[in-house]
Amino acid sequence: MRHRRKYLLFKGVPEDSSENTSTSITSIITDQLKIPDVTAASLRACHRLGKLSDGRARPILVRFEDLSLKSLIWQKKTALKGTSFALSEFLTPHRQELFSQARRAFGMKCCWSLEGNIFVRLSTGVRERIESDEDIQRLREHHIVRQPQITSTPDAEAAEEQSKPVAADSGNGSNAGRSRREKPIA
Repeated sequence: MRHRRKYLLFKGVPEDSSENTSTSITSIITDQLKIPDVTAASLRACHRLGKLSDGRARPILVRFEDLSLKSLIWQKKTALKGTSFALSEFLTPHRQELFSQARRAFGMKCCWSLEGNIFVRLSTGVRERIESDEDIQRLREHHIVRQPQITSTPDAEAAEEQSKPVAADSGNGSNAGRSRREKPIA
C-alpha cells in the first residue's frame, strides 16, 4: 500500500470521448470540495481505468504530486454527498476483497478505509482494524450484532423480539454474515 498512498479513485464522473480527465478532476476538487488553487500540475497522473463500456462511466485514477493535498481531499470527501461523484482509496485487490467482506458482514456505515487500512466499528462502539479473513470471522463470532428496532409494529411482543441482540450466523453458505441469516440469542 505504500506505493498507492498518493492515489485516489474518482467515481461517477461522466465520460466523454473528447474529455480531459485532469480538467474534470480539478473542477470537481475546486467546485465541489471547495479546495482552491488546485491545477492540473497538482496531479502527477490522471486517467480512466478499465475498458470502455456502455452505460457506466469508468473510474478515474488520480495520483497527486503532494500527499498532503491527497489527504486534504480525502478529509473533505463528505462534501460529495448528494452528488453523482464518489471517492475511494486505490486498494490492492486483496485489501479491496477484505473491505468488501467487512461491509457485507458489518454494514456499509460501520466500515471504512484510511491510508490503506480497513476499520470496522462494532455495535459496542469499539473500532477494530481488519488485516485478514480470520479477523472478520473472529469479530463476527465474538461480538453481538444488534438488529434494528422496528417502531411501527403495534404489537409490543413483536417489537421486543425485534430488539433482542442476535449472534451472526457463522455458516459456510454464500449468504453467511448477512443480517437476514442472523439467529436470535436465547
